[in-house]
Amino acid sequence: MDYARAKNKFPTQDIETSYEVNDKQDQANEEELMGIRAERLANILSEIDPDHKAILLMKFQDGFSIKDIMAMTDLNESAVKMRIKRAKTHALETYKTHYQD
Repeated sequence: MDYARAKNKFPTQDIETSYEVNDKQDQANEEELMGIRAERLANILSEIDPDHKAILLMKFQDGFSIKDIMAMTDLNESAVKMRIKRAKTHALETYKTHYQD
């Protein structure tokens, strides 16, 4: 009975499923970010944190791979991916704040 209670007390979630959901949301954010007009994108980039701006420009303007960014920033792969994800999210939040159309 203790085993059954403990199992119900701490429900588990399939790790692969949670990553798939995050990847789909991240891909949707990236597609939305790529659809922003150039002048609006320039305004957004001027307003976000310089670190976020730099990592977005390295990834999307300069076309650097994750490994290239890792070498330039002395961060590990997961840290680079997380910073890119946070930068995209921040840029989209800024966009939605300024352009509510």
